[in-house]
Amino acid sequence: MNWNRFTPGLLAVGLCLGSATVSLADDDDHDHGIPTNRPGIHIRLYSPQGRPIDKDQRNYRFVVPSSPRFGAYYQFDKDYYYTPPVQRFRGRPEVAPRPITMTFGAGKHLIELSERLESLTNELCLDLHYNYRQNRNFNEIYGEAYQLLEAAKFVHVNAHQGDRKDIRRSATKIDNLFHHVQEEVSRLRRNEQRRVGQLSLEGKTEELQAVLHHLLYDLGVKPDHDKHDDDDHDRGPGRPGRQEAPPPVGRPGPPRR
Repeated sequence: MNWNRFTPGLLAVGLCLGSATVSLADDDDHDHGIPTNRPGIHIRLYSPQGRPIDKDQRNYRFVVPSSPRFGAYYQFDKDYYYTPPVQRFRGRPEVAPRPITMTFGAGKHLIELSERLESLTNELCLDLHYNYRQNRNFNEIYGEAYQLLEAAKFVHVNAHQGDRKDIRRSATKIDNLFHHVQEEVSRLRRNEQRRVGQLSLEGKTEELQAVLHHLLYDLGVKPDHDKHDDDDHDRGPGRPGRQEAPPPVGRPGPPRR
């Protein structure tokens, strides 16, 4: 897919997190979508019943914070939710928004999610450009991150044009590219030259992961890594393709046939 043909102008750098609120998990559960790398930023969450969640947010995964312009997104159990921006009226208390259950493949949030995806990816590239150039493999990693930015621009333009087919065809490749970039940048050493946005590099990739996760769900695309997880759960004991646990040390293994 030639993403260069669809590149719009760069968005202004920085996602306004507004008064959006986060309680962060203490352990490293990043790969499972639990916020761990956004300290000091609080994500205001509302339960599916519309009640504010201030404590024990560990069951809320792939959290995308709200902002003055955008709502919040999260996964709770196996369901996906969108919470509209909090409504504020002068002289009146806040009106707590009731989360809306998202429908797989409905495509109702593509424009908003694609804009956030592009803006965050642009921030990621700028952070790399200013603060990580001293790393030996910087050029290779930055080239892949910039390729991700071009892909995000492609998604954003096509979302505005209502062309879901082109986005869907490239969605899995974009997700796989993101996870490769996420793994590569996690090994880089930072040399602070310029602050870019409110999040660390790890926080940016964490929020990008959450945005992309909801974008794929809204598109009706299941990521490759989720498919593999499902396959592992579906296999019976001893079925081909599953790695079997080795016997304890000192205990003989199964007899050879």
